[in-house]
Amino acid sequence: MKCLVNFITRRKNGNISTKTKEIEADTIGIGRATDQEIFLSDLRIAYKHARIVLFDDEYFIKSRALSGIKVDNSITSSVKLEIGVKVLIGNYQLTVIENSQYDLAVEIEQVSTTDTQDEELKIESKLDLNHTKLNKRTLSWIGFSIVFILFFIIPLLTSLFEPAKEISKKIPVIPSDISWKSGSLASVHHFFKDDCKTCHEKAFIQVEDQSCTQCHKDTHEHAADDLMVTENVNEIQCQNCHKEHNGKEGMIMASTDNFCSDCHINLKDTLGDQTQLLDVSDFGNDHPEFRVSIPVIKFGQQTVNRISLTDTEKLKEKNALIFSHKAHLNPDKPEKFVELTNNGTDKMVCADCHRPDSGGKAMQAFTFENQCQSCHQLVAGTKENPLNLPHEATTEVFYYIQQYYKALALEGGVPDQRAPASVRGRRRPGQSISPQERLEALEWADKKSNEVALDIFNYTLCKTCHQINYSENSTPPWNIKDFKVPDVWMPNANFDHGKHTTMECVDCHNVNDSENGSDVLMPAIASCQTCHSGAHDDDLLATGCIDCHSFHIGENLLGTEK
Repeated sequence: MKCLVNFITRRKNGNISTKTKEIEADTIGIGRATDQEIFLSDLRIAYKHARIVLFDDEYFIKSRALSGIKVDNSITSSVKLEIGVKVLIGNYQLTVIENSQYDLAVEIEQVSTTDTQDEELKIESKLDLNHTKLNKRTLSWIGFSIVFILFFIIPLLTSLFEPAKEISKKIPVIPSDISWKSGSLASVHHFFKDDCKTCHEKAFIQVEDQSCTQCHKDTHEHAADDLMVTENVNEIQCQNCHKEHNGKEGMIMASTDNFCSDCHINLKDTLGDQTQLLDVSDFGNDHPEFRVSIPVIKFGQQTVNRISLTDTEKLKEKNALIFSHKAHLNPDKPEKFVELTNNGTDKMVCADCHRPDSGGKAMQAFTFENQCQSCHQLVAGTKENPLNLPHEATTEVFYYIQQYYKALALEGGVPDQRAPASVRGRRRPGQSISPQERLEALEWADKKSNEVALDIFNYTLCKTCHQINYSENSTPPWNIKDFKVPDVWMPNANFDHGKHTTMECVDCHNVNDSENGSDVLMPAIASCQTCHSGAHDDDLLATGCIDCHSFHIGENLLGTEK
């Protein structure tokens, strides 16, 4: 039905104001509840007092309250709504008026009553403690005593005395110390959720670090002692950051960035001018350029240099490895090389060599056997008797070469015109050779081994990828220059390749034009900031400190005596 309702208000000065409301509904509710279509504010009226309904093409108002409705000073439960009919509901009079544009039109006006009557009605409608003839102080002490006994004394007894705790388990209605629990535990601690003493070893004392380290034995301090000019960081208690009883995922404090930036925003003031750590407060607008860890080997000892990606002069990898990404990614390489790619196409791709580890987070460490051998096979010797060389130190490679040619020389039948007749000649099975022939064969084998080794180390196999040092004082005189390929470029950062599979490798690593093995091809911070920003950014992916960095990275374990 479509109904028009005019609310009439008469002012003391004689003016009349009208507020109009249009209602379209199958049933129109009337009452003191705010969800009723016609809201009437009067204590005499029930929350859902009456409703207007359509029945056999006629409109009726039906009472839903026991007090009913009043028509012509008579209380009734239902009345047909015709033009001119007046219905009294509480202190409001509903009058049906004529309006051809609506199915039903009514005027509602509050019938005037004396202020005294209204005030008396309000007073009678209120119920306070005085009506119960009970004393407030007595009730307060009774309530306090009940709560104190049920939720302090009894739980305290169950906490201090094991027999009391066993009784509380058998009689569930008796509260135990579990009633003190302020919230559910994190999911990792659910296995001891009913044993409060696992963490709360002392009653009414905050959880101490030793309670945590009983299980978390391998947790390290935040930083090395020589970095901590102030002692406050390593002295921070576990519960300052890790808050329990906050639900399944409530173990890490929410304000992590603020916690970090309090110290890291001005490290020179905290650690002194000698610190090499850089100030940072927000990844989006106050984070230094990334620094990579480049291993350097001097006099057989390995050190690590941390170099900023903006320092182009020092940003070179000291690995003594001859390698070109551009050559390997060139689609015009020889056909025999193309056939060995792992992806089944005529072009090598990054995944042919760079393969994720079992967790999908980092990349596997490079080895010759896994990444190189399928294309670069270390084969020497003759076509009839090939020698597969190991990818090992020059001493072992040279040993393989020597043993190979000694075996050939002693077996005979070597097709080398420069070899002595005893080496070139074929021998029948079981035929022995004289001591002189054996000496000649071994001398030729030594000479041939040195010739082949010179070719392998200086011109063909090894020289292709490695820098070779020559020294007449060593045996063999060739040595591969020491180098170390970094497994992790940024050891103080956590990066997950598995979460970036929607990106192409070249989106972050500029490898297509790299022709030198010393090139460092790690992405700068600007590359990350195209998608990531600070923890409070609403436009990009919000990234906080703990998204990329760990806190417990010190050398000493928590609780270690110094």
